[in-house]
Amino acid sequence: MCGIVGFTGPLQRRESLLRGMCDRLTHRGPDDQGAWLDDRMALGHRRLTIIDLQGGQQPMVSADGRFILSYNGEIYNYRELRRELEQAGPFQSQSDTEVLLRAWQAWGPDCLSRLNGMFAFAVYDTRDRTLTLVRDRMGQKPLYYARTKSGDLVFASEPRPLFDHPDLDRQIDPEALAAYLRFDYIPVPRSIYKGVSKLGGGQMAVFRLKQKKLKVHSWWQREWAENTDSEKALCTEFRDQLQAAVERRLVADVPLGIFLSGGIDSSSVAAMACRVRPAGDVKTFSIAFADRSFDESDHARRVANHLGTDHHCRELTPDALLRELPEIVAGLDEPFGDPSYVPTWLLSRFAREQVTVALGGDGADELFAGYPTFWVDRWCPLPALPEGLVRGLEGCVDRLPVKDSNLSFDYKLRQLVRGMAYKDFERVATWQGALTGWECEQLLGKNPLAEPFNGFANLYDFYQQTYLQEDILTKVDRASMQHGLEVRAPYLDVNLVNFANRLHPRWKLRGIRGKVLPKRALRELLPSSILDRPKKGFGIPVTQWFKGPLKDDLIRTLDPDLLRKQGLFNPEMTGQWLCDLMEGRRNPYKPLWNLYIFQKWYQAERAR
Repeated sequence: MCGIVGFTGPLQRRESLLRGMCDRLTHRGPDDQGAWLDDRMALGHRRLTIIDLQGGQQPMVSADGRFILSYNGEIYNYRELRRELEQAGPFQSQSDTEVLLRAWQAWGPDCLSRLNGMFAFAVYDTRDRTLTLVRDRMGQKPLYYARTKSGDLVFASEPRPLFDHPDLDRQIDPEALAAYLRFDYIPVPRSIYKGVSKLGGGQMAVFRLKQKKLKVHSWWQREWAENTDSEKALCTEFRDQLQAAVERRLVADVPLGIFLSGGIDSSSVAAMACRVRPAGDVKTFSIAFADRSFDESDHARRVANHLGTDHHCRELTPDALLRELPEIVAGLDEPFGDPSYVPTWLLSRFAREQVTVALGGDGADELFAGYPTFWVDRWCPLPALPEGLVRGLEGCVDRLPVKDSNLSFDYKLRQLVRGMAYKDFERVATWQGALTGWECEQLLGKNPLAEPFNGFANLYDFYQQTYLQEDILTKVDRASMQHGLEVRAPYLDVNLVNFANRLHPRWKLRGIRGKVLPKRALRELLPSSILDRPKKGFGIPVTQWFKGPLKDDLIRTLDPDLLRKQGLFNPEMTGQWLCDLMEGRRNPYKPLWNLYIFQKWYQAERAR
C-alpha cells in the first residue's frame, strides 16, 4: 500500500516541491520513495512494501519509455494477468505494479475490467501528453485532485500534499461543511476544501496537458440483474466466492492478520481464512470496552476459540482516548464524524505491532442489507411529512427517558422521526446522520447544502456509493494507513460484489431480518449465537465520555466566545445542545461529536 502525488506544468523548484509532497505521505508508505519528472509532468510515490520486497519501485517506467505509473493498492489477480502478459516478454520483478503497467501498455483503459483489486493510480503517457487518474470500483483507495490558477492539475492520495503547490490555498467549502455536519462524511465529488475534488469509486479522470482539459467519467457500472438459482446453489456459490476472495487477500510477503469483532462479517472472513490456512497460524485482533453495551470482545473471543485462531485483544479506556485523541485527530485529512474511527485507529495500531496486512469484514452490510434502515425503509414507505409535524413528533419523543447506552430505544425512535421530514435516500441518510436540514440551517445561519443523493438505482446502490465509500472505507483507509497497515476487504471482491448485486432482494432481506443468504450459507462454519445475534456496530461510549473524562475539554472546545469569534457556528444552539446533554433532557451526542471533531481538526489545520 502506498501514497501517490503529482502535478502538471512548469514550476520552479519542482523537485523539492515533489519531494515535500511525498514527505507528507510518509505514513502511507514508510519503506521507500521515488520520483519521476520531465518538463511538464511530476510524479511521486511513497511505498509500503507488501509484495516483492526488493523489486517494484515506483514510479515505474514501461520498457518502451512511453508510460509512467504511480500506483497505490493491490491487484489480487496479478498472477493470472502476469501469465497472460508474459507472452509479450519477460518481467523484471515479481510485483503487481509491473503487471498493472504492462496491462495498461497492452490494453490501455480496457485493462481495468480485468483487474480484481483495490487501487488508485496515475499513469502518464509521454507520447500523447495525457495524465490518467483511476480509482477502484468501490472506492477503497482515495484520490484527490485540484486545478491550479493556471489550469494545471495537482493530485494526491490525501488533500494535504496538494497545498504545498504555490497556486493552491486552503478555503473551507460551505456545502461540504454542511454535508459533514448532517451526515458525518462528505459525499463525492466534494472535499472539505473549496476547489479540491475526490475521484469517485469506479471513476477515471483524463487530463490533456497541452489543452489543459479534464474529463471525468465512470469506467464501471454495477449490475442489478436477478439471479434465479436455488437456495442450495446460491449458498454454495456464496461460500465459494467468499473463500476465493479471502484466499486472494492472503497473498503477501509480510505477516497478515484479521480484524475480528465477533459479528457475522469479520467472523466469516476468519472462518474462511482457517479453511485456507492452519487456524493456529491465523492471527485475529479485537478491541474491548468496559461499557458492555459497546463491547463485543466476548463474541470475538468465542469465535476465535471456535475456530482456533491466535487471538489478541486490547481494552480501550477513556484515559487512552484522551492521551491519543490529539494524534488521532491530527491524522484526519478531513473532518470525519463517525466515532468508530477512534477504535479503528487504535485497533490498527495494535494490529500493526505484529502484522503489516489485516483483513476485515467491511462491505457485507451494504451488499446484504445488514443495517436496520434497510427494513425500516421497506416497511415505512411514507411520503415526506411536513416539517412542523415532524418537530411536533420530536417534542413527544423528547419526553421519553434518555439512555446513554449504545443504540438505545429513545435514540432510535428520535432518529426515525427526524428522517420522516425527507423522502427516499435523504431520509435514510438522515436516519444515520447527525442533523436535519433545518438544524443545519440554524447552526450555520444558512443552509448551503445542495442535494447530494440523486441518481441511484436502489437502496443498495445508494449505500455502496455513499455510506460505504465515504464513511466505512474512508474510516478504515485513514485509520490503518496512519500506522502503515494495509487493510483488505474480501467482501468487496468484484466477483462477490457482482454476485450480491444480482441476488433477488429476498435473499438479502426478509421481514426484519437482513443477510438472509449469508446466515444460511455460514451455518456449517459459525455458531448460531454469532449468526443470530443482533447487529451492534463498532462504536464508542461518546455520551458517557462527554459527561465524564471529556466533559471539560468538550466545554472548552465549544466555548461560545470561541465559536462567536470563529464565525462559523451559532453558539446559542451549541450551548443548548450542551445543556440538554449534561442535564439529561436529550442526547444530542452526534452533532456535538461532529462539532467537537471539526473544531479539533480546524485548530490543528490552522496550526500547520
